[in-house]
Amino acid sequence: MLAAVASTLFMVLLGSVAPNLKELTLSVVVATVLSSSLFWWLMIVHPRRVTVVRGALAGLFSVILALFLMWIVWWITSGAIFGQGDLLEKLLKALAFGLLVAIATCISPLGWFLMAVGAGIGASLSVFTQNWALLKITDEDSPGSPDGGEFR
Repeated sequence: MLAAVASTLFMVLLGSVAPNLKELTLSVVVATVLSSSLFWWLMIVHPRRVTVVRGALAGLFSVILALFLMWIVWWITSGAIFGQGDLLEKLLKALAFGLLVAIATCISPLGWFLMAVGAGIGASLSVFTQNWALLKITDEDSPGSPDGGEFR
C-alpha cells in the first residue's frame, strides 16, 4: 500500500505538469497495488523470509510489473479495448504496447528513478517488518507474558 501511495503522489504531480496523463492515475494505483501485493507475497510472505534484499527486489519487480499493468488497466477502464473491431487484436495491441512502454520506461532515467524508489520502499518495509517481528517475539518471551517467558 505504501507503494500505491507513493505512485499516486507521483502521478498527481505528473498530472499537474502534463494534464493529459491524469486519466492514468487510477490505473497506476490499481497496477501498483496488484503488482506490489503479488511480489511481496511471492518473495516475503510465501517463503516466510524477510530480508532487506528480498524486500528491495520485491519493490523493484513490482515497479516493473506496474509499468506494464498500468497500460493494460488503462485500456480496459478507458473503454479503448471495447470499441469497434476484433477484441483479440485489440488485446494483443494493448499487451504489446504495455510491454513496449514498460521496457522503454525501464531503460530511461525516469524508470531508473521509479525502480530506485520501489526498491527503497520495499527495503524499508522489510526492515520495518523484521523489527516488528523481533518486537513481537520479544514481547511473547517477556516475563509478563502468559507462558512466563519460558521457551516453547
